[in-house]
Amino acid sequence: MSLTNQDIKGHIMCAQFNQYDNVNKIPADLKRQKDDFIKYTHELLKNEFRVVALGLFNHGKSSLLNQIIGSFDNSTFSVADKRETRKEQSVKYKDCLYIDTPGLNADDYDNATALKTIATADIHLFVHKITTGELNAQEVDYLKFIAKNQSIETFFASTIFVLTNSGSVSKSEIDGVTERIKNQLTDLFGSKNVYNILCVDSSSYAKGSVENKQALIKKSCIPLLKSNITAMKKDIKSSIDAVKLTKLQNEANAIIEQINKLKEIFQERLERTRQEYNALKESFNRDLEEYNRLVRKHKDLLNS
Repeated sequence: MSLTNQDIKGHIMCAQFNQYDNVNKIPADLKRQKDDFIKYTHELLKNEFRVVALGLFNHGKSSLLNQIIGSFDNSTFSVADKRETRKEQSVKYKDCLYIDTPGLNADDYDNATALKTIATADIHLFVHKITTGELNAQEVDYLKFIAKNQSIETFFASTIFVLTNSGSVSKSEIDGVTERIKNQLTDLFGSKNVYNILCVDSSSYAKGSVENKQALIKKSCIPLLKSNITAMKKDIKSSIDAVKLTKLQNEANAIIEQINKLKEIFQERLERTRQEYNALKESFNRDLEEYNRLVRKHKDLLNS
């Protein structure tokens, strides 16, 4: 397979990092950040279309992905009341790679893992349990953080807000929560963005699929979600590689800047050490010269 311009740029980005491997004493957390970034850049170079589920813990991300890929018994992506997803889980299904991320409200490690995965996402499924009402403070803060580090328009153009558990609430409740969330997003990020919000019910889809009940399948809206993913993929495919590389290059620049600052500190310390060494060497040579002079003087006195 021939390399595209995007492939070449990606390889150059990895090479930018490799030049820093000989920098001594890089803090462990920064080194992990650099190594993780290289890993995710190589993931990008695989040219797989990546659909990433993100959202709070226990809001139905894993169950949703299971239904999308046809794992009706929830045996592929881990599903449990306790936190199962400590790192990203991915499954290739048809022409997409579906990725499950840790819950955003789990801990700093899980949040950082989710952020790295989002950096290489083509489509985001922001999963929110409809029975909890509108987006809470943690979800809002996380969206603000993502928007701060990406183009707002690009992020929302590639995001579907999936409200799960719609089968457990009435239509009026569905309409009410959907409207409130849309108003939240508009107030926070403006009216120029398109906020794609869809309510689904994974359990109805699983039951309908297993029992061949088309009414349940349709009511679950999972087929509509899958159609939306396909349509969105078609719309953004032409520009997605450039968008991802821009996001990754921005992150690369930030990491490289940190490393360069460390290099400057190390070089300053090295120069000070070199100067101190040269001063000590000059002092030692002067002392040695004086010692040799005294030795010669004593030899002359003994021989006289």
